[in-house]
Amino acid sequence: GNTGSGKLSMPILAGRSSEKLAKQSEKFGADKSKIEVFSSGDTDKFVETIKKHNIKLVLSCAGPFVNTFDDIAPVCVANGVHYLDVTGEVNVFEKSLELNEQAEQAGVVVMPGVGFDVVPSDCCAKKAFEAVPDASHLDLFIASLGGGVSHGTATTVVGGIGGSSFVREDGKLKPIASGW
Repeated sequence: GNTGSGKLSMPILAGRSSEKLAKQSEKFGADKSKIEVFSSGDTDKFVETIKKHNIKLVLSCAGPFVNTFDDIAPVCVANGVHYLDVTGEVNVFEKSLELNEQAEQAGVVVMPGVGFDVVPSDCCAKKAFEAVPDASHLDLFIASLGGGVSHGTATTVVGGIGGSSFVREDGKLKPIASGW
């Protein structure tokens, strides 16, 4: 992240597995002294980490986000820290709205969905609309070119079986039958 001095600071890696964090640290050249191990529900350790490292922004990649959002996002807001995550879970977007007033008062952003399937794809849709402003519909398809599925994504998919799917119509999310 930008420290305000024009220099980028190395991220603080936090998670449940010290072995996985060490591998990530080596892979990306992160400072091993900035590894923190704790679960998303350990609020005291999370707040201690925020203060210890003067954290200004958290990017959560800990899914399923329906299970981690309530442990992370409100703590961020209460401590003046911006919160981003990579979810695509509709119920997490709805939960984020519940924090809107507190986030505004704290001067922070709560923005789930910064992973490819939400914010960036919305940017692609906007760009397509600007190129063809008279179009009445846009069907946007995203295909994976490998890489596999994370444990969190797989758990989210299995947990959502039988649940609603959604389509954005006239700027609002509308539930639709699965396989629509």
